[in-house]
Amino acid sequence: MASAVGVSRLCLKTWVDRYAAEGEPGLATRSSRPTRPSRALPARQRTTGSWDLLGPEPEIPPHLVSRILHRH
Repeated sequence: MASAVGVSRLCLKTWVDRYAAEGEPGLATRSSRPTRPSRALPARQRTTGSWDLLGPEPEIPPHLVSRILHRH
């Protein structure tokens, strides 16, 4: 049935489950944008722009520091 409408079985199951739980309103298109970044920097690093604050912070993993520095 999923291939008949051109979607994956997982996508079809999602829509069927939404319809079962919410009825017709559950079929409305929803945003796929996350509600918040999964690994956002603490507010202090976002606002200061000082890259020397990234290294010593224990809650910021090294791979994230590397990604930020590479981006800038």
